[in-house]
Amino acid sequence: MPRVRLAIDPNNETAPTFKEVCIGLAGRLKEGETEDGVIEQLRANWETACQQRIVQWTEQTQEDKEKRRREEEATRLEEEEIQKAKEKRLEDEQAKIEAAKPTVKGITRNKHVDTVSTPTPSAFAVNKVKAMEYVELHYFTPESCKEAREQEFTIAQDSLAAMHINNQFVLQPVAAHRPSSKVVTDAQLSWKQVSIAKMVLIECMRKSESWLEDHITSLEMFFYQLDNSPLRWQELGEEAIIKYQAQAPGVDQVFDIGNINEEKLNRIHAKIIVEKQAEGLRAVRV
Repeated sequence: MPRVRLAIDPNNETAPTFKEVCIGLAGRLKEGETEDGVIEQLRANWETACQQRIVQWTEQTQEDKEKRRREEEATRLEEEEIQKAKEKRLEDEQAKIEAAKPTVKGITRNKHVDTVSTPTPSAFAVNKVKAMEYVELHYFTPESCKEAREQEFTIAQDSLAAMHINNQFVLQPVAAHRPSSKVVTDAQLSWKQVSIAKMVLIECMRKSESWLEDHITSLEMFFYQLDNSPLRWQELGEEAIIKYQAQAPGVDQVFDIGNINEEKLNRIHAKIIVEKQAEGLRAVRV
């Protein structure tokens, strides 16, 4: 059975005199009892009960303090959670505001504008090189690099498109999957275009970190051999060299592209001469 809660501090209680008890004891004392003895017993009983109430009051006071402490702690924690939620909401709102602000790159002090602009192929061509896939040499010509720079101002760099890759749809930059509408085959390039484009292509291969240095060296040797071929000084020689490089094997072949097949090159040259002669005869007949 729960104890009755005390409403008054028993430490402030005053012991009764029990004088009224003496009046009622007249003629009712048992044998051997005296008035003083009965009063003394009553006083001792009261003091015992008072000490019990003091102990209960002390425990009750401690329990009340602990209850208030728990309530205050719970209130404090609740207020902290509310404050944290408020701060988090303000941080999120500020982050959205900051994200919406236009970003400006920092200034590099004492850095001048480049004297010569570095040719930059389109994201489509760079993506192809990284993936070690075939891409036309035209993408690395000055004309195509200029077109790529102009497109940067019309296509947002963060524009994304859904692409179906490995049986799933993924979001990738639009520019990385948009081929040029002006691309031409390698065989249609001039030797000047090939000479410039091959340097940009090789640099792009090195930056991609996808290609083995042995493969890059082989391609460099391929163009070096063509650059220094005696056929270049012969009539229609450069046209034959252009067609030869256009027919060079792709990355899935295992032989050394840097080893020029002179017989094949000479056959291409001879075929072009025959075709030109035939064209000339047709023109005369007409």
